[in-house]
Amino acid sequence: MYERLQELISSGDYKEALYEFQEEFLHIDRQTDEDAARLCLLEASLWEALEDSFAEFDAIARGIKYDPQNYELFYMLGLFYKDVNINKAYLCVQQALLYCEVPEDAAAIRDMLFELEKDGSLRVKKLSIMVLSYNDPELLKKCIESIENTCFLEDTICTTSMCSFLSFSHYVYLPNSFLKKLVFFTCVLTIGLLCRI
Repeated sequence: MYERLQELISSGDYKEALYEFQEEFLHIDRQTDEDAARLCLLEASLWEALEDSFAEFDAIARGIKYDPQNYELFYMLGLFYKDVNINKAYLCVQQALLYCEVPEDAAAIRDMLFELEKDGSLRVKKLSIMVLSYNDPELLKKCIESIENTCFLEDTICTTSMCSFLSFSHYVYLPNSFLKKLVFFTCVLTIGLLCRI
């Protein structure tokens, strides 16, 4: 899908590509979310080539609304921010790496992350998340899985089980977790005394 539009952009025939895009855009509501996001990605590429950064940003944002896990859109957004805001660029590229399942593309994304990390003005800190729970190991497990699927975490999720006598570390088993640390706390007394498990 969209082969002609892609070919026109690649060949540099931007005027004809705009006409082709407009024709495809008329039917965007009939497309799947993934196809609509792909069209927005091609639109952003077209605006990038035409040096219209506002239209490029709008196309990327629209594409992410259609498919919030499209790594190519996040990578392109990282490129967009690279000269504007290094911190936003880094976070977008991290998100692209989280969603990327193509090994060759993941290698290119990692290379860009390393390049951004060399910049002395980068101020992005590692992220740790605290999850409060109340005697519901299944809900806690779903919450942790959701965090892992949507956040680029390099470090820790801490979870606090309020007034629980259960050891959640025995009930919450995440075999495919990429986290270095999953720290459990249990609140033994309601006055807030925390004991590390």
